[in-house]
Amino acid sequence: MDFPASSPSVVAVGGTSLTGSPGGWQETAWGPAAGTLPPVRGGGGGTSTRSARPAYQSSLPGTGRLVPDIASAADPAHGIAIYCTCTPGQPAGWYAGGGTSAAAPAQAGLLVSMLSGYARTTGIGDIHPALYTHPSAFRDVTNGANGTYPAAAGYDQATGLGSPAWTALAAAGLAQPDAIGQHYYDLGGPGSYLGAATAPETAVAGGRMQTFHGGNLYWSAATGAHAVHGLILSRYQALSGPAAFAGFPTSDEQAVVGGRASTFTGATIYWSPGTGAHEVHGLIRAHYQALGGPASQAGLPTSDETAVVGGRANTFTGATIYWSPAAGAHEVHGAIGSAYLSYGGPGSPLALPTSDEQPATGGRQNTFQHGSITYNATTGTTTVHQL
Repeated sequence: MDFPASSPSVVAVGGTSLTGSPGGWQETAWGPAAGTLPPVRGGGGGTSTRSARPAYQSSLPGTGRLVPDIASAADPAHGIAIYCTCTPGQPAGWYAGGGTSAAAPAQAGLLVSMLSGYARTTGIGDIHPALYTHPSAFRDVTNGANGTYPAAAGYDQATGLGSPAWTALAAAGLAQPDAIGQHYYDLGGPGSYLGAATAPETAVAGGRMQTFHGGNLYWSAATGAHAVHGLILSRYQALSGPAAFAGFPTSDEQAVVGGRASTFTGATIYWSPGTGAHEVHGLIRAHYQALGGPASQAGLPTSDETAVVGGRANTFTGATIYWSPAAGAHEVHGAIGSAYLSYGGPGSPLALPTSDEQPATGGRQNTFQHGSITYNATTGTTTVHQL
């Protein structure tokens, strides 16, 4: 932190500064051990004899690391207010301070504000290459000097590239929002049902995710960014999230007949107050969707997919869909479904269904691997025909 020359002396703790003469500036230690005090006025600028020239400065003359990179208002005489007890014998009080210690955090704050405004929720890494790639996105300082180096058009060792125009740098691509950040702000940001973030964006198997007070956002290159929340999120997490068969979400939660649903690459999770949250996947999901999903006779799922004798099954409010490699996926419901379960279901001699319920003489019928069940519409009775 620099103070104006008119201020009381300052006891320094220690650090480094660039000192020397034009063409021969070098890094010099200062502090009590070195018996020196820090500079109290003047601008920075110089060529390091210790740090190699970084790639992003390769187009500039010389071999060492050049400073500064950017310019910022750092006038100690009109800087921030600092209460200083100073050295023994000097009066305590408020003084104006400036320099890099004031300018650097101010520019960092402007950068963070710009990134936040453009929905950038992840870091952007080393910013130096981006700055030197877009020299036109600066307010170039071309007049004046720092006592050693004059300001000039383009890069100079008095003002660097100039003062950053952060909005221009954003337009140049520095702050393009990441997909999760963009979707978060599309949903309404902190004012949406997601609320504020509870952790930074992190990597997960096959993509990325970020947690919020009201849900999670997931992203993969194939699916884009989508939100999962509430009891559907709880079920998704219980299924091990994107690392398991459900995969990444392909939609935000949406309304379906009787409830809500989120679709994923490998499953769909449905929820209603009466049924809770359950997943449907694979060929059972394909058949369920072919029947019309929640809007069909089947209704909403009342179980996840489970193992049954010879295959797999999902139960629904109005039907059960069974699947096996040999029989495929078929639904059984109503009186025929009740008779099938009473007879023993998949564990009975009938085994698994080979058709959905379909019209038959006098009523309806389901065929099974070893027989059929017929419903008589006139008498309201069912008959089991075992092969």
